[in-house]
Amino acid sequence: MIWVIGDIHGMFDPLKRLFAGIRKREYDGEAVEKIIFIGDYMDRGPSSREVIDYILALEYETVFLAGNHEDMAIRFFEQDEKYLRDFGNQWFPNGGVDTYESIFDAPEYGEMLADIQKCRDPFISGDHCDTFKGRELPKKYEDFIRGVRYTHREEIPFNGTTLGVSFFHGLPRWDQTLSEQRVVTYAQFEEYRKQERSYYGLYTPATEQFHPTRERDRPWPLSIEGSFLWGRVYNYRDGYGGDIVIHGHTPTLGYEKYFLTRRRENLVEDYASQFESYDAGGGLPFLFSRGKGAGYSQRCSSREDAESESSRNAFFNCGEGGALEAINVDTGAVFGVALTALGLSTETLEQGQLPLLTAFTSGNNAAGRRPLARTIYVRALGSPGNVAIRKERR
Repeated sequence: MIWVIGDIHGMFDPLKRLFAGIRKREYDGEAVEKIIFIGDYMDRGPSSREVIDYILALEYETVFLAGNHEDMAIRFFEQDEKYLRDFGNQWFPNGGVDTYESIFDAPEYGEMLADIQKCRDPFISGDHCDTFKGRELPKKYEDFIRGVRYTHREEIPFNGTTLGVSFFHGLPRWDQTLSEQRVVTYAQFEEYRKQERSYYGLYTPATEQFHPTRERDRPWPLSIEGSFLWGRVYNYRDGYGGDIVIHGHTPTLGYEKYFLTRRRENLVEDYASQFESYDAGGGLPFLFSRGKGAGYSQRCSSREDAESESSRNAFFNCGEGGALEAINVDTGAVFGVALTALGLSTETLEQGQLPLLTAFTSGNNAAGRRPLARTIYVRALGSPGNVAIRKERR
């Protein structure tokens, strides 16, 4: 089994509980092939040091993707002149101060921490927040942050062929293929960004038009915020070339506000229904399909009524269906919802199943409780079908 873990953000307790669930399944005979982390291990939460110590000590094969928070930290380490000149040190006000407080949790660092704490507000922080000298992290933590990879892809044997699964921290750009965006190191990411773009704009699916934000014929380098590290908009027009994209970055609890109030005018009704029917507080990953009328409901047909009522199923893609295009596994651990682990294996995929472990961070399911084990049932994976989500056990 490949397990994919969403944005942790310094939340150590739910991370430990997720691995208790993974190890329980391993004890019951389910082998762990590797663990893929979607990025954003640190910042905002209280225990960034404990999180990094823990995942570095894992005995499993691991893939550590870069999140936008790791990228901000690397730019601070590198003293990226253009980045600091244009934006200032954005890492500190976006949770970097919390990471420093976790790593330097000792009295002798009190003066340094007091100085850094002034940098929480980007509007009053001043130039002293841009300085890395004298604030170096212990080598273990800096090496980990610098060593993250920016993208990853798996080819999983599936019904006599392979299923491509691409992993990005945010959503890939709609105006490039996935292969054009697959870079591994920070240096490669910088070279990728320097490629000139003759067009840069926002795709509006409601009118199927591109709206330029800059002059159409003038070449512009790709901004950091315009890359897959920060991407929040699904490719409603073309999909992802047959791959399923698994990503994080946008906490799913923000979908209701972000997509339905700020961007409703840009969503055709077929796509808006997916966000309208999504339970942002339920701790489930968000599943995206371009199928008309896709969304969550209690049942898809009367034949499933009894099963739905007994197991509290929810169903996805009850309308005309559509291929599963993307899964968001950032279920808002640091914002009081849950940390998610999603399972992938040939056996479960061919059975139309995606195992799911959910460690809630607030409410009756938090504070030391075992993770909630559920299964996402995908009918006709990769082609029009329905997705059912079943709660199995605590």
